[in-house]
Amino acid sequence: DNWPVFTPKDKMGDWLEMYTRVMELNYWVATRCLSASYDEAEKEWTVVVDRVGRQITLKPKHIVFATGAYGPPRKIELPGADQFKGELLHSSQYASGEKFRGKKVAVIGAASSGHDVCVDLWESGADVTMIQRSPTTVVKSDTLMQVGFEIFSEDALARGITTEKADMIVASTPFALVPKGQ
Repeated sequence: DNWPVFTPKDKMGDWLEMYTRVMELNYWVATRCLSASYDEAEKEWTVVVDRVGRQITLKPKHIVFATGAYGPPRKIELPGADQFKGELLHSSQYASGEKFRGKKVAVIGAASSGHDVCVDLWESGADVTMIQRSPTTVVKSDTLMQVGFEIFSEDALARGITTEKADMIVASTPFALVPKGQ
């Protein structure tokens, strides 16, 4: 009853952290999958990961890749970037704003990652400017619920649209088309 439909990131992060502890899950952050291959004869995977700079080989029977819906980072080519004396990073390479304390930083992009990076930089004492190429559409949450997100509401549940059904509706969206619309 007290969980918001539009969950703040910190609340979601706290929930996931608590969930992994309560369920005693083996959860690794700062870990990147380098390779994965399946051995038909042994019926197992060989997965090589980089965990904070250390390569580890795992041999699971099953594997789930839950890496997001929209594919790899899209990096832009900036004319004159080779002459820039500062540091150029993609948000996927960003770790912390500490080293930018007291410096002027431009964040190009106003989607979720851009906002997260800007907040962290500002909280770390950087002078931050966000740059975006087009206006942001601002929509009241009530209106957003009317144009599609109502499938995750209490009203939808009362109409028989369970979380599973709502997830199926969202999963039927052809994600390959989403980046083209951005």
